[in-house]
Amino acid sequence: MPLPAVAKDEAEVKVIVVASALTARRHLKVVTYSLRSALRFSERDDFVVAVPAGFVRHVDGAVVGGQDTGFLEQFLFDYAILSVSGMDAAGNICDDDQFEVRFASMAMQRAKTILLALDSSKFGKG
Repeated sequence: MPLPAVAKDEAEVKVIVVASALTARRHLKVVTYSLRSALRFSERDDFVVAVPAGFVRHVDGAVVGGQDTGFLEQFLFDYAILSVSGMDAAGNICDDDQFEVRFASMAMQRAKTILLALDSSKFGKG
């Protein structure tokens, strides 16, 4: 699958690949802070897409600020699909962006099932 020119780093590539794979599903309700993912999901008329209010971070198109995790409190998830910077030897997920840490932690607390999108280079980072 060709990746759009806006994919600047491997984390963005993972987000785009996961979003593209999910578009093969039907009738999803998606909560994301990634505007790039939201735009991809919004192409489907059978999807409902929710994004938080805030400011768009130019580096990756994430919506930050505003209510952040407060936005997530109104949702319960069947699945939380997350991409993080790494996982240490004890299995703890790690990220150097505090916004993403808060968002991921809240999503995991509110999800029945957690799926991590990690490649082998992320194991042992912490």
